[in-house]
Amino acid sequence: MSFDPSSRRLYVADSESSSVRCVELSMGGAVKGVCGGARDPTDLFAYGDEDGRGPEARLQHPLGVAASSEGGGAVFVADSYNHKIKKVRKPCSSHNWLFLLLLLL
Repeated sequence: MSFDPSSRRLYVADSESSSVRCVELSMGGAVKGVCGGARDPTDLFAYGDEDGRGPEARLQHPLGVAASSEGGGAVFVADSYNHKIKKVRKPCSSHNWLFLLLLLL
């Protein structure tokens, strides 16, 4: 989990559904999907290694997140089974894109 005090959002890596979610603390705790997973949160087979927007992006067993409020905000995701650190730009918006940041060897 990671908290961004500037946006009052808590980001959570959901390894079971291969997704990242945010909790909007300023909106009474509303939970939104950031990236990965499926539109149906009970579908646990929506995983992989794809860049994209929201649920079109694919992660595989993310274990950690780190929020940054610099440069308009971003979340870095430890995508463990893909051995990568990925960056989500403008998380919790309608324009969140997942980009490959660094391939770990």
